[in-house]
Amino acid sequence: FLFPATEIQKNIVVKYSGPHASADDIIIRYMRECRGQGMILVSSDRELRDAAKQVNAESLSAQKFIVRLTEREQEAHVASE
Repeated sequence: FLFPATEIQKNIVVKYSGPHASADDIIIRYMRECRGQGMILVSSDRELRDAAKQVNAESLSAQKFIVRLTEREQEAHVASE
């Protein structure tokens, strides 16, 4: 693999930093590159969430992300009834 490697599935971008780079640095760089594109950072890491604020990106803790997913699944289920 060439790093950083990227995998995209269902509008979710996963970045792999590789063995010689900081994952945080790769994430911060990606957030800067995607500024203003409606990105949501999911992380409980305070430094990363602070960096998201600096580029006006929404961020959610992992716990809040799970809650949001669960709420959307319930809404979809109710709508399909």
